[in-house]
Formats: sequence, structure tokens, C-alpha cells
Amino acid sequence: MFIVLIVSLGLSGAVNHGLNDTEVAQFKPINATRVEQNTGLTGKVNISDNGGSYWTVYSNGVPSHGDMVWPEPEGRPIYLQENPTAINIPKVPKLRDTPLMCVPFGIVGVATGGTVIYNAYSPRKNCPMALQVEVFDQCGGHPNPSRGHYHYHGHSSCNRMEVCGEQSKIFGVAIDGIPMFGPFDENGKQLIQTDLDICGGRTGADGRYRYHMTGDPPFYLNCLRGEIHKDLHKTSNPTRDAFMCNPNCPMDDNFLPTCVQDKWCEDPEKFAKYSEAERNASEAAFKELRYWKKANRDFTCNWNVTSGDFAECIEKSNSSYTKGFAQVRKNSSHTLVGCCPKGEECGETCEKNSKCYFETRVGMFLETEILAKKDKSGSGALTIGALIYIIAIAIAC
Repeated sequence: MFIVLIVSLGLSGAVNHGLNDTEVAQFKPINATRVEQNTGLTGKVNISDNGGSYWTVYSNGVPSHGDMVWPEPEGRPIYLQENPTAINIPKVPKLRDTPLMCVPFGIVGVATGGTVIYNAYSPRKNCPMALQVEVFDQCGGHPNPSRGHYHYHGHSSCNRMEVCGEQSKIFGVAIDGIPMFGPFDENGKQLIQTDLDICGGRTGADGRYRYHMTGDPPFYLNCLRGEIHKDLHKTSNPTRDAFMCNPNCPMDDNFLPTCVQDKWCEDPEKFAKYSEAERNASEAAFKELRYWKKANRDFTCNWNVTSGDFAECIEKSNSSYTKGFAQVRKNSSHTLVGCCPKGEECGETCEKNSKCYFETRVGMFLETEILAKKDKSGSGALTIGALIYIIAIAIAC
């Protein structure tokens, strides 16, 4: 059963929850002179002030830290290319009384080092969390299949090396103008999702609301606390991604439908534990979940952009399709985001780095059950054992 959660977080309207001047200054290349090996270019990122109500965040889409040679033939045969991207985010975010329970397919934010941040899903046939099934380089990034746009699906120590026991610095900014931080709070404690609200954020001791990127599902930005600026993509170097409200996986009918056959879409070793029957059931559930594409249904948000600075989502019900997924919390363990011990020099990344410390925590962590399609006898949906981690609160907007 899916329940629409109505949450009021009591955030003060007197506090500007957007970027401050110190945080704006953090948006710069990790290494401004590094020539990226796939493109022969240097990474660029900046924030400019148009003198109005928004910041323009620009990136050329080239990583300014280490990466690998793409295509990676066995896992992700896709080239990395330059992708100039600019988004406009509000200087003063407008916080919603209730969260916007959807995130766009594609860009949900930009990291301080210039790499864009995508939502946490994979366009694989049953939409698992991308970190679980796709190939990434040592910095936790990879190019997308449609145009080779390098991006993250989670925390990257190459963009921001966490120091154990110290408060995280800004990691990036979300499309609603709210900053995204790493997992360590003002006391140096590593946060997990149960420390945060439904969107993966919290109000700090300074009264400001922030998103946090954690090491457990749903990892980050499960929904949006702020409204979207009406000029999100109206720039001289616009991104080719369009903002769409995606209530399901959260894919809509513009996600990559051919991906179900592409070699890079799944790692056979990671899914070898699932039987053929389980895979067939999950694929059937996914197809049932997406049946509304064929009916040419409207998106589940109508956007009101007639007044003010914001494109406000007028939420609609889209409940006529069969849900393919249910979320449960199960007692399990998770290895959290790696950090560098104080006084140590850990280099560029914590990936396979023995100097970094990785905390393993046991608790009730979120998992997703794939629901099988109802059989003809009407006996109800069967819950199969194929459990995968994804970042969903899969409800209709």
C-alpha cells in the first residue's frame, strides 16, 4: 500500500535557506588545469548573478578530477563528451508546506566541482538504484547513454573528501536552490536517512535547511522541499534535460526505453542470485507499472508559471496503473560514506583507499520489494524475494 505523506517541517520563512556568499565561492573546478583524458578539455564551473531572483550555475560537463577512459567496454560502452549545461536556481528558495513528491529524470543538482548530479535511479528494466548495478569510475561518476554527459548518482569523495568527525562542507546545490551537503552533521556525526526528513534533509543548528547525501537508501533528494524557479532552463547555454514530474520509478515515458536490452544496463554478477522466475516477475511488474505510457496520459504535475518567480506544481492523481514496487524497512547493515581520518592525507578519492575509514552500521534500512503482477485467479500480488536498493517513495504526485 502506498500512502501519500503530508509533512510540515516548520521551517522558518525568515531564514534564507539558499546559497550564501561563502558557499557560492566553493563552486570552482577541483583542478582547473587538469586536462580530461576523454575530451582533451579542462572542467569549468561557475555561478553568476543576473541581478535578479536567481543564480545561474554553469558547467561544461567535463570532470575536473580524475576519471577513467570511456567507453568502458565490458560495463558501459558510452563515450564521455563535453556537455555545456546551465540552470537557474532561486537565490531565496521558496519552501513548500508539503514536499513535492517527485524528482526529475536527469539533473537534480550540480556539485561544487562542476559535475552534475542525476537522480539516483537506473533506467534499467526494474529501475534499481544506479549505484547498485551500473559501472562508475574511481570518483563515482560516469557518462549518460544519450550524449555522454558525465554525472554522479551519489556522494563522491573526489568532489568533497569528508573528514572523519568533522562537519561536512557543501557538496553542491539542488535545482530548488537548497544546498546539498555530505553526511556529517555539525557535531561530526555521520547521518543516516532516519536522521533526516522524507526528502533527505534537515534543519541544522543554524536554522538553515539542507539536503544531505548519506550512505544508505534512499541516499539523497527523495523529494523536493523547494519550488522550482520558472526560468530553470532559460539560459544562453541551456541543458537539454527538461524538468518533468516523475512519480513512479521515478521514470516517466521519456526515460530510455531501449535500455532494457543494452549491455550496460545491468551487471549480471550482481543479479545472478535472482532466479529466472524472479527476473520475469519483476520485468512483468515493471511493464505493468508503466502501462500508462501507452495511454498518452498527462504528467502528474501541471505547472503554474503565470505569476511570480516560481513554477509551482499543481499536483494531480495518477493512480490508475498497477504499482510495481513496495518499500519496506528491514534489519540489515550498510557501509556508509567513507571519510579521511583527521591528520591523514587520503589523496583524491576514498574508493579502494585503505587510508579512508568506512563505518558499517546495523539498523532498519530501507529496501524495495518488487511486486509480481496479479495472476488471473485474482489471488492478489505476489511478493518475490528479489530485493534491491533504490531511492523511491513511489507515490503518485
